[in-house]
Amino acid sequence: KLKNKVYDCICAPAAAAELGFLKTNLPVIYITDATFELVSNYVYSEFDKMSWFSKIEGNFLEKHALKISSAIMYPSIWAAESAVNDYHIAHSKIFVAPFGANIDKIPDSDIIYKKLENKQLTLLFLAVDWERKGGNIAFDVLKFLHYTHGIHAKLIVCGCVPPSHISHPYMEVIPFLDKNKKEDYERFVNIMSTSHFLLVPTRADCSLLVGSEANAYGMPAITTETGGVPEIIKDGINGYCLPYSADGNTYAALIAELFINDEKYQQLIISSRKRFEEHLTWQKWSESFTEIYRKNVLKQPRPAVINLN
Repeated sequence: KLKNKVYDCICAPAAAAELGFLKTNLPVIYITDATFELVSNYVYSEFDKMSWFSKIEGNFLEKHALKISSAIMYPSIWAAESAVNDYHIAHSKIFVAPFGANIDKIPDSDIIYKKLENKQLTLLFLAVDWERKGGNIAFDVLKFLHYTHGIHAKLIVCGCVPPSHISHPYMEVIPFLDKNKKEDYERFVNIMSTSHFLLVPTRADCSLLVGSEANAYGMPAITTETGGVPEIIKDGINGYCLPYSADGNTYAALIAELFINDEKYQQLIISSRKRFEEHLTWQKWSESFTEIYRKNVLKQPRPAVINLN
């Protein structure tokens, strides 16, 4: 279907397997959030039970995909450095541009102040994987806020169901919201606009897209310094990345400090939305893509005959 037609380039998101044996004289732009080397050796990796030979195959496909690419786009320096250090790819064809937030409609800017009307400290754990996203730590944060800091905070768990022994009178569990349904979408928007902090003490993440989504509503993210997360969440601007070893009380102490300081918290709301607008939208990503294409791909002569096998 692709042969004997005119193309400017091949744009290949998350397509190492597809590029692995591709032979073409067209320029390739490869877009992904991590290398195979990183994800196959990461904590909580889904590749833990993969055979040694399959890992060799995975790295082979990744290396070939990187080598045939004219430009490679990552959302983080963490991923970009792996391409250089683990696969010996030239710096000149690697570029970093954070992905955009996973939202169809950007909320109006004035919605960010709605959370100030909510006087109960409200934390949002928005994730589909309780364990990998640090649900146990988030639950500890709720308990420490209540019993150590004297703040009757609320924790909303949305997108997953905690283990049966995890319960608290100030924890609300919403297993799933379908944003294609009007009532679910309206409830989702209300949660995002009235919660004070996104709390995701993630144990493994290539790029914390939910952090960008929270920032769209002026909600700062309190998360973990791991993987590509620090490329999204900048300390004191749109949230904080705590050390991987931080426990629930460390998270709780930071959240309490930020919340009781009205001026500091309101400034964090404003700067979170500003970082979203300036760096974390798909419009900004597409501008980066266009610049990379023009400077590094468009200048390459288009082949008279397309070779695509």
